Amino acid sequence: MAAAFAELLPLASRPPAARPAALRPAACRRGLAATAMAAAPRGAAAGRAQEAERHRVTEQWVQKNWDVRTVLGSGNFSEVRLGVHVQKGEKKAVKIIDKKKFVQFQSKRESHLCLSSEAELLTSLDHPGIVKFSEWFQTELHLYLVMELMEGGDVLQSILEDGHFAELQARRLFYHISEAVRYLHERNVVHRDLKPENILLTTRDREEMRPKIADFGLARKNMQSRDCRTFCGTPHYFAPEVISTIRDRETGQNLGYGKKVDMWSLGVILYILLSGIPPFEEEGLYEQILEGKYEFDVREWTTVSPEAKELVRRLMTVNPRERLTIQEAFQLRWLRLAAPASDKLGADGRCAPEGEPATKRLRADLGA
Repeated sequence: MAAAFAELLPLASRPPAARPAALRPAACRRGLAATAMAAAPRGAAAGRAQEAERHRVTEQWVQKNWDVRTVLGSGNFSEVRLGVHVQKGEKKAVKIIDKKKFVQFQSKRESHLCLSSEAELLTSLDHPGIVKFSEWFQTELHLYLVMELMEGGDVLQSILEDGHFAELQARRLFYHISEAVRYLHERNVVHRDLKPENILLTTRDREEMRPKIADFGLARKNMQSRDCRTFCGTPHYFAPEVISTIRDRETGQNLGYGKKVDMWSLGVILYILLSGIPPFEEEGLYEQILEGKYEFDVREWTTVSPEAKELVRRLMTVNPRERLTIQEAFQLRWLRLAAPASDKLGADGRCAPEGEPATKRLRADLGA
């Protein structure tokens, strides 16, 4: 299975129809991402243009101040590279957006996506579960976003190298991911592209790693309950209502979607953390998602607790009205057990005996 994942990584930006039929087993893939942000009022657009000018530099300035090195990742119109600040010697992750490719992408998708949207949003966020943003600047050809460098790679890489996560590790990781999503949703921000590749890790050590959400290129802020209407994201993590925007557009009715799309994506992420494979096959992908056709029938699920499976089911509920909110997810016992306070409690809710490891207590909670 790991080999199948590895084979698919170079095809990350290719649409499903362009992929060889031989590379369609169950595996994590990146789809072609697209988005559109709502057109800003004229006053806001003017203010945004003035702000952009304050961040304008030359390519020579970039070369003088930043030693841009190895490619860490790439997308449709951008790539992330290791950057070293020439004077300070600090290592950062530098996302470089090619403006020409961006405009082509924007035109092809009939998108109102703004180049500086991601930078503006990241500037307003401050949470330990979100990649720390440092600064941004732009030249005539490129826009640069400077962020903290995550030494542990991403969740997909971890699964490719070491297989699926043990339930205790998956729960701890998922708890911290969910904490970051709760922070976003409380601020009316929907990410719209949550997936293992966008969950970066502080270290490769699974006992020590902490996750941080990255890539806010598709994120929407200041949104109301269901005012997103753009078909965007990554196919294997699409919520049913995102796929429905295609049908709704054809009928002239676009009911929109909201924060619940992130909850569906969290369900897919949890499924992958626990099993090492995605819940849906490539062939007939959209139909499977719309019908909620996924199973717990692979060998890896035989040792997973009923509580974990129940959380996956309630996150991957087709009807968004019946799907869990982030607040409701934290009320479920399986997730609550990963809270920091649980490290001090035994299975009966009392303080655990001195010297008893937290992992041992959690295994007892699972009946292991």
